[in-house]
Amino acid sequence: MKAELRKGNFYAGVYLRKIRMKIHAECFPCLLNQVLKNARKLKPKMENHAIIDIQRAVMQKIIKENQTKLPYYGKIVYDTLAEYLHEIDPYRKIKQRDNNRVLKLIPSLTAQLAKSQDPLQLVVKFMIIGNTIDFGAPYNSDLWEDLEKINELHIPDEILDEFEADLEKSSQIMIIGDNCGEAVFDKIFVEYLKKHYPAKRIFYGVRGGPAINDITLKEAEEIGITSICNVVEGSACPGVIFEEVSPEFSQAFHSSDLILAKGQGNFESLEGISHESENRPKGSLYFLLKAKCEVVAAYFNVPIGSLIIKKEL
Repeated sequence: MKAELRKGNFYAGVYLRKIRMKIHAECFPCLLNQVLKNARKLKPKMENHAIIDIQRAVMQKIIKENQTKLPYYGKIVYDTLAEYLHEIDPYRKIKQRDNNRVLKLIPSLTAQLAKSQDPLQLVVKFMIIGNTIDFGAPYNSDLWEDLEKINELHIPDEILDEFEADLEKSSQIMIIGDNCGEAVFDKIFVEYLKKHYPAKRIFYGVRGGPAINDITLKEAEEIGITSICNVVEGSACPGVIFEEVSPEFSQAFHSSDLILAKGQGNFESLEGISHESENRPKGSLYFLLKAKCEVVAAYFNVPIGSLIIKKEL
């Protein structure tokens, strides 16, 4: 059963899904394509045979796995890339660059917020548009294009009202971050919360180690988010693997009244968790993301590139 409202390029709704998000056949060639795409991005002069060697290594590891959550396989891809490149964090410079680029936008973005007649609408749109930045996605997106058309996008009032109600009744909020650059938009949201809801306890989840261009504790410190809220480390993969998160992350997740999970990786690993006996969240769970692949777009029945806010029931 699905209740959905659409306006502009925003897809927002409250969902009760009987069919869980599963790994599709399309996911495995996509993983190998990520090896190709990212190897060439990180090492433009890498020879063809070297890329094939990495792809073969990834395939051999994937064959041995029997997981149902895609982030497990994403971890294999990027751990193998790092191993062959002899770098623990091959995206380190790219992450710094993306954070610095968005940090320069903060004066302009905060000025827009100050003038806005509906600052909650705007700051939530900032958070979702920030998810455009993703090197693990098969389709390229343009952050600047999305920001330019932000006034054309509108989260339906019914959905935003429900989100605001969940926000107001929550004493503890957890945001599970995704990509660098995007995390700066999350920081703006945290600052908004601290200004308008100073009594609320706020946690921000980061990766427990390098995973593509996702934010880790190191980058969280550099952009200053550690100075405005409690930062906890999750798993070192492009998603959430509860067996690998820190005790602090687990505690924050299970004690929060409102959880905002950013991006496809967090969606792929947490979708449906509200219906599980283990790791079921205490409060409301929202997914904020941009549909960047055919499988996720088909799941929501939206075009690729759509901006999504989904509350799980």
